[in-house]
Amino acid sequence: MEEVRSLADGLVRSAAGGQGIWLIAGDRDETFFSYRELYADARLLLGGLAAAGVGRGDFVVLQIEEHRPFLTVFWACVLGGIVPVPLAMGSQPDHRQKVWNVWQVLRRPWLVAGSLALAKLQGAAAAERPELAAELRDRSLAWEELAREGRPGERVAIAPGDLAFLQFSSGSTGDPKGVELTHGNLLTNTADLFSALGGGADDALLGWMPLTHDMGLIGMHLMSLLSGVRHCLMPTQLFIRRPALWLKKASEHRATILCSPNFGYHYFLSSFKPEMAAGWDLSRVRICNGGATISAAIAGRFVAALAPWGFRDGSIFPSYGLAEACVCVTTTPPWEPLRVHRLDRGSLEVGRRVAAAGAEADGVDLVDLGLPLAHCQVRIRDEEDSVLGEDHVGHVEIRGENVTRGYYGNPEATERAVSEGGWLRTGDLGFLRAGRLVVTGRAKDMVIVGGINHYLHDIERLAEEVEGLE
Repeated sequence: MEEVRSLADGLVRSAAGGQGIWLIAGDRDETFFSYRELYADARLLLGGLAAAGVGRGDFVVLQIEEHRPFLTVFWACVLGGIVPVPLAMGSQPDHRQKVWNVWQVLRRPWLVAGSLALAKLQGAAAAERPELAAELRDRSLAWEELAREGRPGERVAIAPGDLAFLQFSSGSTGDPKGVELTHGNLLTNTADLFSALGGGADDALLGWMPLTHDMGLIGMHLMSLLSGVRHCLMPTQLFIRRPALWLKKASEHRATILCSPNFGYHYFLSSFKPEMAAGWDLSRVRICNGGATISAAIAGRFVAALAPWGFRDGSIFPSYGLAEACVCVTTTPPWEPLRVHRLDRGSLEVGRRVAAAGAEADGVDLVDLGLPLAHCQVRIRDEEDSVLGEDHVGHVEIRGENVTRGYYGNPEATERAVSEGGWLRTGDLGFLRAGRLVVTGRAKDMVIVGGINHYLHDIERLAEEVEGLE
C-alpha cells in the first residue's frame, strides 16, 4: 500500500477495506455505503466538475445539507486538488450574508448546492446582493447534474503541504476568516487524536454534529475514514427532535467513540427517561466533550443517569480545540475521571498564580482538559508576551504540525494571530498544571465587576441550572 501523504491517499486506502458509513435517518431508516462506493461516486462527480470547468486550485463553496451528496462533493474536490469550503446552510439572512461575505473573500469561487437550494440562493442574491447575482449564477452548479456526467475524473498528485480545505470562522455579518488547513495538518491531527483516544480497528464513531463544523467533519468523519473504521452519522435535526436516539443507535451499532459539546448532554438529559434505554449496552462508549465550556456538574449527571446501562465514570473525556488546530489540541485519556479545580475567582487574572478557593472565597469550578496531542505544543504568555510558569493565568498559545499557517487572503489577521516561531494566539486564557491545560475563558468574553473577573461561560453555566430554562 502506498504511503498516505494526503486525504486523497487516505480515501484510496480505506476504499480497499470493507468499512464505510451508516447514514441514520430515523429509528428504522438507515442506509450503508462503503468507502469504496464513496471513492467511486466522488470520482464520477469529479468528472462532472472538470466538465463544468472547475480545476485544481479552484475554491468550491459547499451549500449541501444532505450527508451523502455533501461527502461525495467534498471528496470529489479533494481528489482533484480543488479546495472545498463547507458553509452551514440556513434560511435566515445572516446565513446568506455569510455566503456573500465568503464569496467576496475567495474572489470568483464556484458554488455547489442542490438544485432547490441553488434556486433559493440565486433568488436571494438578486434581491439582496445584485452586484453578485450574475457571477453567482454563472459559477453555480447543482450537484445532481454533476453526478450525471458519467465519466470518472482522475485524482491528482497532492503533497502534504498543499491546501486541503478552508474552515471559516462562525462570524457571518462581520469579517469571516478562512482557516487554511493542509493535508499534512489534517493527517497529523486525526491520527494523533485517534491514538490519544486509544482507537483501534474495532472502533466505530457516531456523531450528530454537522459536517460544516470541525467536530463533525474532522473529529468524526475524517478521523473515521482515515483510520479505516466505521462512521455512523445522524443529522443534527434528528438529534434535536429525538436526542435519546443518539445513544440508542450507539448501542445498536456498538459505536465506541462519540462526541458532543456541553449542550448535547444537557439537552439529552432534559428529555431522557429510563424506560427509553431498555436493552442498551453503553459499556464500550466513550465520548469526547469539547467545542464549548465543559460543565462538570452536567457531565456528572449524564454519567449517573446512564450508569445502569454500563456507562462508566471516565467515559466522558474533556478536550480542547479550535478550528486553527484542525479540531483538537489537548485531551484526557479515556476512562480517566474528570479532574475539577475549584479556584478563587479573584486569582484568575493574567499574570497571577491561581489559588484554591477557601471556604469563604468566591469559587469557580474549572475542568482539566488534559495533555497536548503528540504533535502540538501549548504555552502560556502574559500581557508583555513573557512565557509564564505553571499555575499562572495567561494567554493560551499553540504550535505544531496540526496548526494552520494562517487565514486565506488575510495577511493582517494572520500577522495578529501568528507570532514569531509559529506560535498561534488562540484568544483563550488559561494555565498549565503538570503539563495539562485548564482554560479559564475567552479573553474577549470577560466582564469585570468590582475588580473581579467574571467569564460569560460561568454566567451561562449558572443560568443552565435554573429549572425550566433551555
